Amino acid sequence: MQSSIRLCTITLATLAGFAAPGLASDAPFTDISLQDAAARAQKENRLLVLFFDNEESPDARRMLDRTWKADSVVAWLKENAIALQVPVTDTKMKARYGINWYPQTFLVNPEGMHILHKIEGHATAPELVIGMSASLLGGSQQTRPVGDDSESPLAWMAFGNYLFTNEPGRHIECLDAYLWCLDHGEEHIDGFRAYYREFLMQRIAYLRSYTIKATEALITRRDRWRAGIIAGIATEVEIQEYLRFCFWLRDEINVLDTVEEMRDLGEDQQIASRTILRAELNRAVGREMYGDILRLDPDPLHLIDTRLKALNETPVEERVKSSDFFDKRLAIITDASCYFEALLASSRAGDAFELVDRVVKDAPTGLTFQKFMERTNRLRVYPLTERLGKQGLELVGERGKKHIEAQLNLIQTLKAQDERKALREADQRSQDQAGDDDKN
Repeated sequence: MQSSIRLCTITLATLAGFAAPGLASDAPFTDISLQDAAARAQKENRLLVLFFDNEESPDARRMLDRTWKADSVVAWLKENAIALQVPVTDTKMKARYGINWYPQTFLVNPEGMHILHKIEGHATAPELVIGMSASLLGGSQQTRPVGDDSESPLAWMAFGNYLFTNEPGRHIECLDAYLWCLDHGEEHIDGFRAYYREFLMQRIAYLRSYTIKATEALITRRDRWRAGIIAGIATEVEIQEYLRFCFWLRDEINVLDTVEEMRDLGEDQQIASRTILRAELNRAVGREMYGDILRLDPDPLHLIDTRLKALNETPVEERVKSSDFFDKRLAIITDASCYFEALLASSRAGDAFELVDRVVKDAPTGLTFQKFMERTNRLRVYPLTERLGKQGLELVGERGKKHIEAQLNLIQTLKAQDERKALREADQRSQDQAGDDDKN
């Protein structure tokens, strides 16, 4: 398929250009059948990219609005692949590729339709380009690197990719190749780990289906970072490494356990706890760690205000050219809603609604109100949901009202659930009381 010499010359300096992608005019999808696309790809010595889309998925909408229009993505596809957008209504393709949630992106070799790479969920332009580029290394590296190549991270990754795609039975060798890159790549190419870490960890996580050694390797490295954090000697980079290992192990519970373990430790541990909780804020709220959240960030309003002010310093022309502005604003709104729940649950309603007013002033959209109303509904404080809904309906346009109305309509469902739960509990209490009477 692709020229491995050309692909192996992809440099980190080149990839650095993907950090702040501009936007092309249109998403680069071709409107032809899969069969015709595969035939054309083989004829033109290209690959296939399949984007499984669902109009109801916010992450899919974000990718269509930003990622797929980025100049770096459009340029990569023009050089290497033909892209198809697969709608949720295409049940045949959905079944063929086992799609049960959206979005998902596949890089496919049209010769045999072998999957070379898969990205689940939202991906930014850099993540998409780096992942697809990295997966193409390995067309000619069919043997273990030796000689000058024995210390080449790209050679080791190419060898791992060859085994991953062509010889799944050699999964131990494949794992060893990827672990060599993860552990030693930075020693030989500055910036290697930062660019390729996610790709390598995704591949290692996939190998967990074939060998327990992959799980053991991730846990060993994860626990090494965790020990440093608890000892109070971890750097910011090491804390981020720990978070990514927990993510790929699908063990985010470990993250919150670490925060609880460090509650009574020193200042360095509290700084690490703050970093960890901010990264996993939504899960911490789900676990009702309100005390920890407000202990480490006692003034959420100031924190959110500072982030909004910094974001709004972005020049208007840059906001249009990059997806960063909109993604960061959504992240701020989401985090603000988490702090809002923590404040409400901690009897700080005044601070909670001051926070709402600050965010609404900056982003008076239906999505903003939806985020906060989700929190009041989760706490079953329905009058506050209705208050927010009334305020939102007066401020947002027609397009945003559906987000607000959905949360208002949800109240009736939640109330019905509460009533059924209350009846079950009352019935259980009656049975317990009857049992106690029989014993007496």
